[in-house]
Amino acid sequence: MRVRQSLCVVVDGYSTANALPQAFAGYGYDTLHVQSTPTPPPVLTASFRPHDYVECLIYEGDFEQLLRLLLREGREVACVVAGSESGVPLTDRLTERLGLPGNGTACSTARRDKSVMAETVAAAGLATIEHLRSGDLEEITEWAAARGQWTLVLKPLASMGTFGFHICQGPDDIARTHAALHGSRDLFGDPIDDILVQPYVDGDEYCVNAVSHEGLHYISDVWLYRKRRSGQSALYDLAALLPPDDPAYAVLTSYAREVLTALRIHYGPSHTEIKLTPSGPVLVEAAARFVGALDMSLTTLATGTNQVLLTAEQGLTPASFLARFESAPRKLRSYSSTVFMISSTSARLRRYRLDLLRGLPGFHSVTMNLNPGDQVVPTVNSYTSPGLVSLNAAAPEELDRDYAEIRRLESSGTLYETE
Repeated sequence: MRVRQSLCVVVDGYSTANALPQAFAGYGYDTLHVQSTPTPPPVLTASFRPHDYVECLIYEGDFEQLLRLLLREGREVACVVAGSESGVPLTDRLTERLGLPGNGTACSTARRDKSVMAETVAAAGLATIEHLRSGDLEEITEWAAARGQWTLVLKPLASMGTFGFHICQGPDDIARTHAALHGSRDLFGDPIDDILVQPYVDGDEYCVNAVSHEGLHYISDVWLYRKRRSGQSALYDLAALLPPDDPAYAVLTSYAREVLTALRIHYGPSHTEIKLTPSGPVLVEAAARFVGALDMSLTTLATGTNQVLLTAEQGLTPASFLARFESAPRKLRSYSSTVFMISSTSARLRRYRLDLLRGLPGFHSVTMNLNPGDQVVPTVNSYTSPGLVSLNAAAPEELDRDYAEIRRLESSGTLYETE
């Protein structure tokens, strides 16, 4: 008699999701990878590690064929997880069809389209940022004029990592940005017809990362983002892990849980970006996926676990995951931050001085996005940053000193040797 083989499935396992196969292996499960499109964006696939999977499938539009391949030879699927934003719709379809715990397809669009997302969250009675969805320059300009609001954010309806994000300061900026975005393609290769238009909102920006089961939302970590204005861009500068006893923590996590419920994110990982204004929290965007960029081992060092480990536990041993809700909120074991490298030059990279980074007192890890011989370009979004430096220390002041030293090394030209 053939013994059934039970597998975990990851759809578009890029970036943070690289850690999923190992997490599933800790429970004795192999992992199969599904690529949701024949030609995924290179900015996503650059991090892909196919050898971590027992099999890699490519979805080419025939859903029934994909199911046959997944279930052939008596295989069973234990859980399906979206590894990145691009994998969310197919993950919703697969869990629904296979009868597995998942978020379903009824609200899939609201979890990807930022306009529908804002409308769905507002309909649940939560504060959101006013917006316009339009591809028409005249309509956008009239909308701004009617409100006397000329400092606007224009961005694609679907994107990640500040890709396509523009801050406009008047009619000329709006016209130039519209010309650049409309008719181009977003990060996922889809044409941009409509554009999301919002007033620029002041306030600190945070992200709340969670893992959900049966509609209960467990907060894994909360980060304060510091961004740097550069022309029409807002560049990630620093992410600092927020202690649970910070006054903003309870406000942010309560609001994030309500957002997840409104978007029907009942299972699996989520990433919610929030601005905290004088009148309270407002949604920037949310996603049924992992946080990107951050080193999961850094989060584990500071909190004792991370979003990937929690997702594996939720999917495979839900009873132990649910038991976490009975425990008191975790205190930080240490302080952590992630520094986003910012380049202001255009040159060919000869080498990094990684020894200078590793010599920092709070150094934890470094992730470089470029190799020697690659072209260094001025940083305009997350995907043009040279890399990330993760720091961990016993006190926030130690992190501040290391941050200042990283920026000094960058500005002096010491960190990157170029040709």
